Amino acid sequence: MSPKSISKKAGKKGSSQGAARHDNQAPAISGVVTPMHVAATPATAIPALLTSTLQPELRRASNAAGKVQSLKKWCVDRTPIHFSPEELQPSDQLDKGFVVELTGQQKTISADDHQTAWSEVAYKAESAWVRGWVNDAYLDDYHEDFPDSGVVILHQTKELWDAQQYMVLGDGKTRYNMCGELCVAFIVNAGIDPVLAKWQANDPKSYNNILANGQDNLTEDTDLKNMLAAVLKEYGYGSDNDQIIPFRERLTFPVDQPGMLADLRKMLATHYLIVLVTISKAGGGALIRKDSPVQTKHWVMLDKIIRNGNRVQIYNPFSNKREEYSFTEFYDSCQSSWKGLWVKRKEAQLAVPKETLPAFEVEIANANIKYSAKQYLDVDGVKQVNLCGEFCVSFIVNESINQVLEHWKTIQPTIYADIIGNSKKTGLEKLEPILRSYGYNRPGDILDFSAGLIDPVLKKSVSTPGRLAKRLETHWLIAGVGIDDNTGQLEPSVQTRHWVVVDKIIPVGRDDRGNGGWVQLYNPFQNRWEEYSYREFIYSVGIEGTWPTNYWIVWGGLWVKRNIFSNLSRL
Repeated sequence: MSPKSISKKAGKKGSSQGAARHDNQAPAISGVVTPMHVAATPATAIPALLTSTLQPELRRASNAAGKVQSLKKWCVDRTPIHFSPEELQPSDQLDKGFVVELTGQQKTISADDHQTAWSEVAYKAESAWVRGWVNDAYLDDYHEDFPDSGVVILHQTKELWDAQQYMVLGDGKTRYNMCGELCVAFIVNAGIDPVLAKWQANDPKSYNNILANGQDNLTEDTDLKNMLAAVLKEYGYGSDNDQIIPFRERLTFPVDQPGMLADLRKMLATHYLIVLVTISKAGGGALIRKDSPVQTKHWVMLDKIIRNGNRVQIYNPFSNKREEYSFTEFYDSCQSSWKGLWVKRKEAQLAVPKETLPAFEVEIANANIKYSAKQYLDVDGVKQVNLCGEFCVSFIVNESINQVLEHWKTIQPTIYADIIGNSKKTGLEKLEPILRSYGYNRPGDILDFSAGLIDPVLKKSVSTPGRLAKRLETHWLIAGVGIDDNTGQLEPSVQTRHWVVVDKIIPVGRDDRGNGGWVQLYNPFQNRWEEYSYREFIYSVGIEGTWPTNYWIVWGGLWVKRNIFSNLSRL
């Protein structure tokens, strides 16, 4: 991995927050490990704020799924910080995406016949911990699936904007390209310092080629093989002929997604995989496509495939923690050289049980099995390929597509004849009357996308994963996305636009930096339930600007109330 880059903002150092420190200077906030841009802080201490030399107390709670979470929030917009909730003018501001720790103090303030909730937060500003008050409207929950899941690094660099894998070794020199070494340490479940010491003692030649005399050389797969051979026995691993195997030797060529998935499933039962992928340093080390214009090659460790092959779980040294990605994201990120090493486990991994996933589909009375997509139908003697919107309505009202089309033909014969007779695409303005004819006529039954996310305090639409998830508790979301013409899978596309029904969003971390969470939806193309990472989803929705630092999502869709009548209940 290449050395760090430092962004500049407003003439001062731009920074990324890198917590989860393991040394004596580490803040107690140990779950935030993804770098992010933060507000440029004043050069001197902020007198209006309470600056504490004490570390905020680490508090944890278990969520509904039993996963441990630290009590953190992330800023959904540029966020004013106040000395107290009663203070009219803010003393500081934090950028969108900044993560803060709750102190546990809360207040409710009444003003202009409106009550607002405020929380006291702690955050790192330059070299001191600062406490202040934030209106809760600016905060969303920060969800952590894998807190404290990395390798112990005793001497990480101190700069907030550094990646977690940046560290100072015993010679006092800083190293940035430690991803391969950290993957080995993660496999043997040991801190990086003792692993490096064993490597140096058992194979000084290969160690010296990479790290001696302050060097910070990239590790090739041959270097990692030497390192593994030097340390595995020290940690109780065997030395069988299949202990270390080149990645390519267990792949079926040409390497397509189904073939690679089958190969990985077979090998991961007995081996870990250290594999070369593509990441974005500006995006917190997130996996990106190998054809991305700005990229860094990087070693990660693949541990398991879950969700019936839809997700992978990896260890990412950049953030020094476990992360999850969709299998498609992982596959697209792998370098075409297929560099990597299979490393035999001490014990075979139990097979990941197959999950029962939702069976979302619409009944079709006249399906044509010759057509490549389930949504392609013969209607009135003509092949129709643009019925995704009508399928979305059918899904929501829980009627067959044939019933919905006949109903539409009855209530709006002229519009029906124009759309179906000319094989036109159906816009939201055409879908809304069909829904209203099924009884969606009360206030709030159908909302424009932006209207459904208006924050009463901020007075504007705020579309974060957490707020989308909250709205989805009461509404479906018919969302416009881009898809692949052949498979119907979501992808960034301006040519082929498509309607899907979003059922559920499970937020992870903050915003979409890294993965952002998981989106579960009904896709009419193959008439089924599908799951995507939040980042995959918003890319298909459409973004403007430059990811990951300066962009906005181009939303288009309708919120439709769930279960307005008992006979429309689907779940």
